[in-house]
Amino acid sequence: MPELPQELIDLILERLDVADKKTLRNCSRVARSFRPTSQKHIFSHLTIRPSRGYYRNKSDSKMKQLRQIFACSPQLALNVRSIVLVGGGNSSWFQGDGLPQILCMLVNLTRFSIDSGQSLSWDSLYSDLVEAVHAVVSLPTLTRLRFHCVAFGQSTQLVSLLRSCGNLAELDLSIVAIEAVDLSDLQPKIPGLTSLDINPLRNQHVQCVTSALDLGSLQHLRISSDSPAADSEIQTIFDATETLRHFHVHLSHHHTDANMIDLRNLSHLQTLELTIMFEFASAPDEYDPILWARNILATLQSPSSVEHVVFNVVVDEIDLLHLPRLGTLEAPLMTPALAALKKLTINLESLEVDFDISGGDREVFGAFPTLSGKGMVEVGLLGVH
Repeated sequence: MPELPQELIDLILERLDVADKKTLRNCSRVARSFRPTSQKHIFSHLTIRPSRGYYRNKSDSKMKQLRQIFACSPQLALNVRSIVLVGGGNSSWFQGDGLPQILCMLVNLTRFSIDSGQSLSWDSLYSDLVEAVHAVVSLPTLTRLRFHCVAFGQSTQLVSLLRSCGNLAELDLSIVAIEAVDLSDLQPKIPGLTSLDINPLRNQHVQCVTSALDLGSLQHLRISSDSPAADSEIQTIFDATETLRHFHVHLSHHHTDANMIDLRNLSHLQTLELTIMFEFASAPDEYDPILWARNILATLQSPSSVEHVVFNVVVDEIDLLHLPRLGTLEAPLMTPALAALKKLTINLESLEVDFDISGGDREVFGAFPTLSGKGMVEVGLLGVH
């Protein structure tokens, strides 16, 4: 049997689903020529979590095995581009032997993430692990950083990490707590951040991010606002950026008459995305998410560069009756300030599991007769959340 050219083998393997680890493992066993590219994809993304037996015997054989694999074949560690550390809020797993050593072998990482199911105290981590994380975020290849459900005792801990990221492009802070803020140690800000995701937004987050990072190049901003105070903090981020192109805000509070989000200075904004929950059956009588959305649209300065507006509407069965109320948004969408608008997307999403929202698309198209007639409206039925 004639040998296939290495270029053809690599091309075939490049077209495989990198998430299909079983197929990739089988390919690596076909022949030696299949091994390098297969291994590159197998190890490109790692998710490390405690094994099922960890909490019974306080040891993790899989962690030990992975460390041994990288120690015996260090070239495999060079293939790792993304790593996610998954914890359950119990920091003892993160203190296990081997994790700091493994992290120090991953010198080509582009993405690092700590995802904890419950609040993980940064203060509880051993110093060797903290040092290993600092080494990881300092890598020149690292461009994406995410912390989920992590509690920092001092703002300086988070700021120090951010200032270590010389080439950070994307930052995601989800359910991150900061107990004490001290920003007296002012240093030059790190430039280059293009994407920022904070859920939910707090004043401490804004202070840490704006003191450590230069937001002048920010293009994508996604915020979850659970209070009017958070709305005002969004404005602080707006003031620090000049190039924002995509803004997504998720309304998570009921004070819809106190909007403080002003888009008039976002001259490069192309996509505006608003996520609202109808909740008309359970929210206070004064709750009006559509008014909140209209007030935000009204702040756009004419002529704006917005070409695409997205409304993500979370509904339950009763709320389907209120979909025609979306029609009050058509007039604001047809003002001179939105003359550049090319597309309106309405995504219907449900938190319930016992009803079908597929009929909601008819109500949505009917709520925007003029824009629908121009073929500008699309409806997404995201179904059960």
